[in-house]
Amino acid sequence: LFKPIEKISSTFSILADSEKQAATSYGVLMKIGPMTLAKRQSFLINPDGVIVKHYGKVNPDTHTEEVLNDLRELKEESDQQS
Repeated sequence: LFKPIEKISSTFSILADSEKQAATSYGVLMKIGPMTLAKRQSFLINPDGVIVKHYGKVNPDTHTEEVLNDLRELKEESDQQS
């Protein structure tokens, strides 16, 4: 559905969403007066394209560590299942 446009460190992709398709699909658009903006939210998506974690409120001071901890936990769970 959405194609990444740029790679960062060959691990993460950045999505350009100029038509607001991704923001609409993820339900993060909000109206502020005449403007429509995307809320600052994050999603962890597994290799199968399934959202495994949604961060509705993102604190820039702690979010990186929160995501890394969740990724570690998800990896441990995945390792235990295989």
